[in-house]
Amino acid sequence: GGGHMLNGATFDDYVLYPRRIENPEAFFLMTSKIHLPSLRHALRTSFRVREGQVMPHMTALPPMCPKHTNVENGLKDAWGPFTDASSVAWLRRFLSGKCGIAEDAIGDGMLFLFERYMELPYPEGGIFHFAQGARFAASAERIRQRPVSFYKALLDLVSGESDPCLGYFFEWAWYYIIGRPETSPCSMTEAASARLVAEEETVMAARALSDRGISGEAGISGEADEETAETCELKDDDVCLQQSPDWGSTYKCEASTQWCVSWAKDMQ
Repeated sequence: GGGHMLNGATFDDYVLYPRRIENPEAFFLMTSKIHLPSLRHALRTSFRVREGQVMPHMTALPPMCPKHTNVENGLKDAWGPFTDASSVAWLRRFLSGKCGIAEDAIGDGMLFLFERYMELPYPEGGIFHFAQGARFAASAERIRQRPVSFYKALLDLVSGESDPCLGYFFEWAWYYIIGRPETSPCSMTEAASARLVAEEETVMAARALSDRGISGEAGISGEADEETAETCELKDDDVCLQQSPDWGSTYKCEASTQWCVSWAKDMQ
């Protein structure tokens, strides 16, 4: 499905968008959203992804985000359900091989990049809304909200190979790269946000037990010697964290606990 036009929109809408919308700075029609910590994703029902798909009837240019929160009451322009955890196994394997990082560290690694380069609040609930195929239009004013040096830094990150790992992250993040939006483009219901947070906390707890050598079947595997215990002792030391490679003076232990699993060595 990547790259298909959203049902109800045409290429002319992107070219002529300043005349057709209230905010002419940028024109995005969000077709997908991804929960970055888990890589679970959902598609907009009016986004064509397969032949023969029955599409909702659109009488006007669709809004940036679906009008409806679900599709329970019939065929509508709405967000479909999030995929279950097992269905993104292939994406984890692919990105792990492509990016050279462990499968369970991909989401946290992407969030680390967002924090380091975007200098924006985290998207609500860890959800990135994006347009499949990086299809959008933006004004010069919106682009110039960021300095040229910012775009050059991002360009350097993807200039070393023909199909760079971070190209996938950039597709998810274009709304936040172009300019400096302070809020997420689409809202989430409290129930949906709470459900995803609860599910991710369960996953993180399982990872933490695994890292400590604890499993439901085998119990505790191995015993930490005194040297290991000292190495893994938690130290609330902002300076130590800030001086670690790939961190910096803006980071503090108290505000960086989301990296305790994927960047455990630096966070301990």
